[in-house]
Amino acid sequence: MEQGMENKTGQASFVQQLIIECKVRGVRMSSKRIQVAAFLERAGTYIDADELLLLMRRERIKISIPYVYQCLNWLVDFNFVIRNYENRKYKYCINPDVAAR
Repeated sequence: MEQGMENKTGQASFVQQLIIECKVRGVRMSSKRIQVAAFLERAGTYIDADELLLLMRRERIKISIPYVYQCLNWLVDFNFVIRNYENRKYKYCINPDVAAR
């Protein structure tokens, strides 16, 4: 496992688990998907796509809002992320079942 890819308990980070799971499933994992997943992990709680986009743009990552939604929907479809509807917006967080692996 790469240095810096573990959480405080010594487990693989969500992003590292995601990369491994995609390799097992034979699913392509683009760099933008990895970045969206990393920022979602960094948020640590439910966050909407607009907030995620702002966080990424503060770090000078070039990504569009449609692509953020596309990545989030892909993560939801593969059950890596949970989507909840709150205050007229969808909010996303890491699926705790995936994070606990």
